[in-house]
Amino acid sequence: MAFFIVRILLIIGFVYGVYYFLAAKNKEKKETKNEETPPKKDSWSDF
Repeated sequence: MAFFIVRILLIIGFVYGVYYFLAAKNKEKKETKNEETPPKKDSWSDF
């Protein structure tokens, strides 16, 4: 019984870790997109 509970906790921890890692990657992508768009607008406004 204890081994079963430990296994469930490990699975939940692994799933949460993967989800948190993917969420952090998505946040980084959004931040880089937001940082990349203003320079493009500035270069167009220069022309």
